[in-house]
Amino acid sequence: MKEESGPSEAEFRPWAGHRGDYPFLGGRPGGTQETRRIETAHTKAEVLEYREICRAEVEARAPALDLGARWNCGGTTFGV
Repeated sequence: MKEESGPSEAEFRPWAGHRGDYPFLGGRPGGTQETRRIETAHTKAEVLEYREICRAEVEARAPALDLGARWNCGGTTFGV
């Protein structure tokens, strides 16, 4: 697989609309089963904005990915 292009974990900056306590809408896996109440939902415009950011990231990074499947069987290589 080709090298990943994009920010490192240290360089990553979440979307401006990110809400840190909202990744789990129920209890946290392996933790308490307390539920969280979402005080203010994202607006439709915010969700569409985030969708566009995600679409642009995929469009920019997908060409660098090696998505071909290759395997070797008895000395013969198959795949793309």
